[in-house]
Amino acid sequence: MAFEPGKIVTIKIETDDLKDKALNWAAAVALGYSTGHLEDNENSLCVRMPNGALRVICGTSALDVIKLGGFWQPTEDWSQAGILIEKFGLFLRETDDPNFGKWSAGMRYKDNVNVTRFCERRAESPTEAATKVVVRAILGETIEVPAPIARVLGLSEKAQSNVVDLNAVKRNLYQERERK
Repeated sequence: MAFEPGKIVTIKIETDDLKDKALNWAAAVALGYSTGHLEDNENSLCVRMPNGALRVICGTSALDVIKLGGFWQPTEDWSQAGILIEKFGLFLRETDDPNFGKWSAGMRYKDNVNVTRFCERRAESPTEAATKVVVRAILGETIEVPAPIARVLGLSEKAQSNVVDLNAVKRNLYQERERK
């Protein structure tokens, strides 16, 4: 099973609208991890971890998940959300108003003109709140989402789709971070 990073058909979506698998994918992008599909399954989506291991986001068989070592889902997995919490110095707290999400996560970050900003997002779980705040603060208001995840979300990709070189997107993110 080969891993093929690079060009993927994507659609544009607001980061606050991301959930489940799309939010997990965006967290990998925010961390600078390489994402792509398995050579024999273009509808799959995986993340290459810093140690070289692959983690599955969507579109593979249970056997592939076992072979590759599991899922990438920081919205549900504390060991993966912990990476976000530690790297970005997030705070987490339980909220008094469950109408807007039971948990709140916040972080300070530098915007593209090097101004320190604060971002806060709420969700039903602390791991999801942590993932949401990192994605919004690091990636901004909108993001290009791969078509396999867009299909999982039930989004129409025909009118909004285009081909994006994910490696170029990551290079731009790294250049912006280096300027800060």
